[in-house]
Amino acid sequence: MLSHDLVKIETYLNAYQAQIAKSKLDANNIYCYLKDEEIVQQDWLRTIAYGGVKLYVRKEDETIAKTILEQESIEEYLDYKSDEEQATDFPIYEGKPCIYCGSTNTRKQKFNKSAMAVGIFLLGLPFLFPSKKHYCFSCNEEFILE
Repeated sequence: MLSHDLVKIETYLNAYQAQIAKSKLDANNIYCYLKDEEIVQQDWLRTIAYGGVKLYVRKEDETIAKTILEQESIEEYLDYKSDEEQATDFPIYEGKPCIYCGSTNTRKQKFNKSAMAVGIFLLGLPFLFPSKKHYCFSCNEEFILE
């Protein structure tokens, strides 16, 4: 196959996005070729200077390949999450209510941080004394329950 039989249909800034697109075309038995993939992977700071990773297909497969690539976006294959969805991924702890804000998004600290610091400073090993403090993730305050 001669190089003039190939047509560039897409350019990607990341090699992994280009690989996903290539896999979609390979799954549909469409011959495709990635140009400059290795260069972009090795010298990713100059990706724009190289023009990114270019995806080539045969001329007769151009319209079919574009249709396949437009069916689903690359982000769907990457398990893309919006900022709002990522914000809800943080763990919510159901602990004792905070004395400052009343939130139950709190957690008891396992060890006394001051004793750990003194132990590391004096002996190079932390003193592991249990702590009585709780930490509130809502208002970022430490408190002691009585």
